[in-house]
Amino acid sequence: MKRSAKSTISKFEEPVEKRQVVEIVSQSSQVETSQEIKHYEPLENGIYWTKVSVLDAKYNEKALSLFELINRVNPIASIHFNFNMDVNFIIRSYPRRCRETPISLVIGQHHYSDLNNSIKQLKLSNITTAAAKLPIPYGTHHTKLSMFESEDAVHVVISTANLILEDWTVKTDAFYYARAPFKKSEHSAEQNTSKLAVQEMNPFQKDLIEYLKKAYSDSGAWKLVEYWVDRLSHGVDFSAVKDRIIASVPGRHLGPEMHLFGHMKLRKLLSQKFSPEQLKKLNVKICQFSSIGSMGSNPKTWLGDQFLDSLSGGKGFSTNMSTSLKLIFPTAENVRTSLEGYMAGGSLMNYKKTSDKQPFMTSYLHQWKSDNLGRTHAMPHIKTFTALESADGVSKPAWFVITSANLSQAAWGTLEKTMSQLFIRSYELGVLLCAEDHPVLERLPLPYDLPLTKYGDSDKIWVTDGTFLKPDINGNSWSRPE
Repeated sequence: MKRSAKSTISKFEEPVEKRQVVEIVSQSSQVETSQEIKHYEPLENGIYWTKVSVLDAKYNEKALSLFELINRVNPIASIHFNFNMDVNFIIRSYPRRCRETPISLVIGQHHYSDLNNSIKQLKLSNITTAAAKLPIPYGTHHTKLSMFESEDAVHVVISTANLILEDWTVKTDAFYYARAPFKKSEHSAEQNTSKLAVQEMNPFQKDLIEYLKKAYSDSGAWKLVEYWVDRLSHGVDFSAVKDRIIASVPGRHLGPEMHLFGHMKLRKLLSQKFSPEQLKKLNVKICQFSSIGSMGSNPKTWLGDQFLDSLSGGKGFSTNMSTSLKLIFPTAENVRTSLEGYMAGGSLMNYKKTSDKQPFMTSYLHQWKSDNLGRTHAMPHIKTFTALESADGVSKPAWFVITSANLSQAAWGTLEKTMSQLFIRSYELGVLLCAEDHPVLERLPLPYDLPLTKYGDSDKIWVTDGTFLKPDINGNSWSRPE
């Protein structure tokens, strides 16, 4: 983006970056400090926020930096799948004792050369890389998955954050964590890959293996991924994990495979988890995202038909779109007053050409507001989808999806040929959590405040290639490229 000539450093921007880098480097360089050798209890399974450096400690109570996460896991091997990776940031995020362990990186083929060149320049011999195929135009490798092997467990992290400094320090992002300890009978005959063993897999475990095989088995990445499929398949205990994976894999999925991915997987799981009567009561659906794709000029083309049906568990259960569907995306003013100012808008994809064709979006839009988490000014890179139930006048989520998938047909898929196949362009990965599986939680953790704040008459949606002349917190304006 072209910015105005006036460019002062934000009172947030420099301290945030320097503070985080100093924190990571100092922690990772002091090998014998208590920070690095301290014994930690295992992390609990569930959702964690990424740490926003400038916030008061109370807002980071259930938040971790990437360094803190990896330090707690203490990996002997790792693999990361992502859309955007900064190798310097990744390495700094490993405590020094773990920096020379095997690390694999899988990225979309369009970004592969840049990633590989960075690794060669840094002479990092313990890092191996692979490219994920992008077989369909306009598709991306958008999955944000990390897996770690430690001495006693396999750890799965499904995130909304790229592996770059900004996403882990000044934006609202989150990750889902699941730990699968090694079974004592890891090498017993019962762990062989038999049909019986596959049938007895935990559903989350089966979902993840299914995604990895479908997404990477016919690409060069399989050489790196195969090891992890084996570790996930044998000798690990996922029984404590009650949640389900919602994945997207590029292609046209027909027959039974149509319900394995995208919004049709969500539709199937919701129809299995909730009765028709329960689904009818969940009459408010909230979609919160950081990028808007093309959905057609008519709200019923995809958003209010296929997608809303899936959010409702299947045809016949959806309610009136005008009252049931709520969308959360930052206004231009939300971006202007954010920690990063207009620079945050570079990660909020909503292009004018597409936006102008979808004027119906305005009536469903709500501002980004997260006072309860202290993250109103930390622009959302997180993506979440939920349905609310009301009891005693209080609304709370009955189910909640945290995912890499934004609001787009490319990410969630679109039904074709009289609903006989699902066409998906991109790789995505998310997790479905249902309230009844988490009775200890008062409610599933929403990243935004309830009740929602609807766009006012003067509010304008953020447009990535728009022009905004009012100075932001950095003293910058924002204009579309010439």
